[in-house]
Amino acid sequence: MSSSLVSPATEALDEFVHHGRFAPYKTSAGLVFPVHCKTGLAAARHIMLPHTVVAAAGVVDGDRIRYAARWLCPPGGGSTDAVVLADAESAGGLCRRCTISGLDDGPGVYRLFGHEGELLYVGSAARVQARIAQHEISKRWRGQLGGTSFTRYRTLAEAATAEVRAIRTEHPLLNVLVMRTAATTALREAGGAA
Repeated sequence: MSSSLVSPATEALDEFVHHGRFAPYKTSAGLVFPVHCKTGLAAARHIMLPHTVVAAAGVVDGDRIRYAARWLCPPGGGSTDAVVLADAESAGGLCRRCTISGLDDGPGVYRLFGHEGELLYVGSAARVQARIAQHEISKRWRGQLGGTSFTRYRTLAEAATAEVRAIRTEHPLLNVLVMRTAATTALREAGGAA
């Protein structure tokens, strides 16, 4: 960053947010100190999309304290001008990527919804978090995604069976149910390779 374009406080907090520096540390702007975020939620002041906070810091900037936060969502997101939020709902709900990053990775069935709440896709995976993230990055219809939900299952075979049932009964717009899914489930239950 060029110091002629940004304040020393912003530069100091940039080290924390974007370069992974741990507070406390001294800078030309002063001491950057760790901050405990009781709610665990913050947003960039200019965007106000709630995120799950991984770490927060502050620095005195003139007559106020300027806060920064690193988010849970990848890849290393955060803001050098963050505000703490009391709850996510009042600001429109938690960031989808923070929600996905916070999921326990395990077998389950996930549902992807469009911006109007329409069911787009149902899938099952051994690692729900990783699979939803893949959809958000790689599918050509990723721009249509408006929300996700998931149901945890004890085994991948249970999840795959539930996926087939959900596709047949819920009729997601973008699924193409092929017999491979049923055959894969049968192989898994029989102990064969999938």
